[in-house]
Amino acid sequence: MPSKIDKIFEDRGLNKGAPTGFINQRSTKREMARRKVYIDLLNLNKASCFAQSGFKRAKEAVTKIKDGEEINFQVTVNNIIFNMIITALFGEEQLEFVKKPRPYLMPDGSYDQVNMCELVVRVGNSLILHRVNPCTTLLPWVNNYTIFQPYKRDNVNLTTFRSLFRELVNLCNDPNSLCKKVFAIGEYKFDEIMDDMITMVVAGIETTSRTITTILFYLKKNPEKRELLIKELRDNGFDKNTNWEELNLEKLLSLDYLTCVCKEALRIDSPASDVAYYHCYDDVKICGVDIPKGTFIKPDVYSPHYDPKKWYEPYEFVPERHDPDSEFTKKALAAGAKPDMYSRRNFGHGLRSCPGKTLAFYNMRVVVTYLLSTIDYEVMDDLLTKEGVGFGLGSLILPKFKISKL
Repeated sequence: MPSKIDKIFEDRGLNKGAPTGFINQRSTKREMARRKVYIDLLNLNKASCFAQSGFKRAKEAVTKIKDGEEINFQVTVNNIIFNMIITALFGEEQLEFVKKPRPYLMPDGSYDQVNMCELVVRVGNSLILHRVNPCTTLLPWVNNYTIFQPYKRDNVNLTTFRSLFRELVNLCNDPNSLCKKVFAIGEYKFDEIMDDMITMVVAGIETTSRTITTILFYLKKNPEKRELLIKELRDNGFDKNTNWEELNLEKLLSLDYLTCVCKEALRIDSPASDVAYYHCYDDVKICGVDIPKGTFIKPDVYSPHYDPKKWYEPYEFVPERHDPDSEFTKKALAAGAKPDMYSRRNFGHGLRSCPGKTLAFYNMRVVVTYLLSTIDYEVMDDLLTKEGVGFGLGSLILPKFKISKL
């Protein structure tokens, strides 16, 4: 019931990065039509046209890695996903623009020179920290006046961040890019489209890259699952000798076990465990519970993934649970565990579900397919032997992988 419970704009956190973006607006007829534009432009058939570009971005990253090199895997995958998203939104010719070093103000007052991907990640993480900083709640005016740290420093970096996106949108001239297609509709203001582009970049980088990290980590932790996926890839012609330029949508979608692996990674280690608030604009009763006007509501996007009534052996990494014909699913049903549509919360539901979920899921499959076809890896620092390891947003674990070229 969007008229009674709907989005409320909070001038803090990630909302400050894209204040006029669709994610921050109430569910009016205009805004729902605006969201639908992105859903239509990022459906499966249209997202698939970025497949070759995705493999190209992954190949560029792997080529730079030396055989036997130990890398910060999260940073590497961040760059792959960022470049894939930039290509889809603005066109391949803008990749040179985003590679240029940009100034980032550090806590000690010095400037670090970073590419645009790293700048976006750092600014995004700083805005997320604002949400949990007690000063943000107790002294909300600090968000706007930014007279002391870290708000003052973060505002400088946010200004750089937004000016770069403004320049990027102005530079975009690829008629097949998402940005240009939205402008061609002629319904939305420049700042609205720019903030929508910012939203999709910020929301799409680390959520996707951290899920890919989770996938490779759990595959190494469960070698029998990894072998099943490798076999599926090899049986379908994916290896180091694959001609990636000839890949088509049907071939990628035929990888059923890969789809199950991606779904299980999203379930067992959700890339985002927190979401923005909704506001109750009128008294309402839901499931027999009275919710008075003025109440702030936040959906629980984490614990349903571990509900034993919905998921059999919820703390185990079992991709087969997403195959309705698997023996594991039959065993789960016999035990009374049956998930429903609300048992998966990664991309939301209903009117305000994530418009970019198809592109995100497609990017995961593209990158995982390429990596497992061209490299082997070791997870360093004994992470595989530790319990409670997770890579979702907010995690301080930056895994190191030792890469071996196949």
